Amino acid sequence: MNRWQRIRYIAQTLPQVGLGNAAFVAWYRTSLKLGFRKFLFPSGKPWADLLFEDTAAPVVACPDYWWRPLIEEVGGLHRGLIRYFAFHSQRVGSPPDWFLNPFNQKSVGKPHLHWTGLKDFDAGLGDIKIVWEASRFRWAPLLARAYRMTGEHQHLELLNAWVADWTEKNPTNRGPNWKCGQESGLRLLHIMLSAHILGNLHQPNESLMRFAFDHCARIERNIRYAVAQDNNHGTSEAAALMLGGLWLSRYASTEERQWAGDTWSDIGRKRLEERVHYLIEDDGGFSQFSVTYHRLMQDTISLAEWMRGALAAEPFSDGFYAKMRAAVDWLYQVTDTVDGDAPNLGWNDGSYEFILSAQGYRDFRPSVQLGAALFHKKRYYDDPHLDEPLFWYNLIPAPTAEPIKGERFEPLPLAPPARSSARFAQSGYVLLRGPESWALLRTPTSKFRPPHADALHLDLWRNGQNILRDSGSYSYNGDPKIFAHLTGTEGHNTVVFDQRDQMPRLSRFMFGPWLEVHETQPLTDHNDTRPQWSGWYRDLWGCVHKRSVTSDADGWIIRDQVSGFRHEACLRWRLLPEVWQLRENHVAHPDATIQVTIEGGAQADYSLEEGWESRYYWQVGKLPVFCVRVQQPSTFVTKIVFKKDDAGTVV
Repeated sequence: MNRWQRIRYIAQTLPQVGLGNAAFVAWYRTSLKLGFRKFLFPSGKPWADLLFEDTAAPVVACPDYWWRPLIEEVGGLHRGLIRYFAFHSQRVGSPPDWFLNPFNQKSVGKPHLHWTGLKDFDAGLGDIKIVWEASRFRWAPLLARAYRMTGEHQHLELLNAWVADWTEKNPTNRGPNWKCGQESGLRLLHIMLSAHILGNLHQPNESLMRFAFDHCARIERNIRYAVAQDNNHGTSEAAALMLGGLWLSRYASTEERQWAGDTWSDIGRKRLEERVHYLIEDDGGFSQFSVTYHRLMQDTISLAEWMRGALAAEPFSDGFYAKMRAAVDWLYQVTDTVDGDAPNLGWNDGSYEFILSAQGYRDFRPSVQLGAALFHKKRYYDDPHLDEPLFWYNLIPAPTAEPIKGERFEPLPLAPPARSSARFAQSGYVLLRGPESWALLRTPTSKFRPPHADALHLDLWRNGQNILRDSGSYSYNGDPKIFAHLTGTEGHNTVVFDQRDQMPRLSRFMFGPWLEVHETQPLTDHNDTRPQWSGWYRDLWGCVHKRSVTSDADGWIIRDQVSGFRHEACLRWRLLPEVWQLRENHVAHPDATIQVTIEGGAQADYSLEEGWESRYYWQVGKLPVFCVRVQQPSTFVTKIVFKKDDAGTVV
């Protein structure tokens, strides 16, 4: 696009972003460049001390499937290995090199420069998220749990050694690990969670209070920037400010810090209430249109709710709890029943915080189970593998432990909601459940910034297999070609017009003006097994895509009517990365056949091509893509048929 087109598109998008938010972000970035903000964040000096005391808490008696995977990962920590983004084990040393990108062995050039003077994106260093990862302290609760489960002091000693080394190498407000308020907030929350596990939450020493004070000060002076982004930064930083402030107000040894804690906890609480009310829709969907970011938001607020009670603070508002109950149920409905995976929607940055179970990154059930226990007072899964977070939050006893005299636990009945088709109109999804499979359709609204150009994308799941799949993100500062593919329209199961995205790309993280899908046929579900829905959108260039989705006894029928394009329209189906065979107008797999015909007999070109997907951050793999191209207005009819056994039953 030329400069004038870009200016016009930005002008059209600004009202959608919010003029107040846009103006603040512009002022914030200008103030950084001019050096004004440096004066709000005074530099500290290196310090090192013992944060966690040994309270001689009893060793936890628990099932081996809780502690065996944990001890294996903690063994890696003792050898200087950290698991990055819950997927990549990288050798960083013990204590770690806090300024290293272990994927390219590059280090931050000026690690003690004030954070306001550091670039957001450094081509030489690579993705700054990689540097930040070790300093989120995700490893801290792992070591705390290992100590409680084994009673072996080496885990507590390593935890104290690493944190002391971090405070010495990362003086307050100096270096890259202070640059992001959310990173500071998550680091503080991991320290507080570890303090709870170790029995230090109500008996913190001066070092813990100093750590909390420095981090709360960093968050509070920049929280307006977090709020302006309308995403998880606002919820994470508000929760950390509220809880850190409460901790200081209860246990700091000086009146000055107690007063600051009171002030910060009030600010954080108000911000958190406001963010929950605004960013979570009544139907439970979250502003970022991402299952992994939804989990981060939910896990953060689950921690905030539990720790609010532990620190004897007043409950949140009724509206807050209503939103969180809806958010838990939304995540439950889009989580597959077989292994807990979920559609790879939108941004997938590898965030998986406050890990209190042995389940993997792509298993969303522990978060659902914890959220159900906290906000519904129920359990949604009858599986003790998913109950460990409830144990650490003092909601249930350990399955193998003898009852302790005087212990009281509120009963948590097993009461999962019904799984049925649903229209999440406010947050922009249609969930359709067929007899043997289920689908999720993306129907964007224009309230929040779209992460990907993914209007009318369709995800399809059957027997735990994600047959038609979304793309993920790979990296926010990696290969631009892969990033453009994954976040653009060609990275989704929808129609690509004239080899371009559905919206102009205005920057690395911004499309605009934002598309909105209009509903033509509301969701109907005959006998609870034959759901159908249809809707459409028109893009800036006048291209129209109308899609209807229907489940039938054999599988699914998708109709895509396209018009208004200049050269071609390409229907793309991103397939399960296994062997598929292209045969004339269909692709075949041992378990399914996907056939595409063109109504009216228009000419079409069929091909099986190669695409990318990223299931974890900084990981990318290839998958087959079934592409059907036409050069004139047409209607694609896709029929997905699942294999049947000899008795005629879908298998």
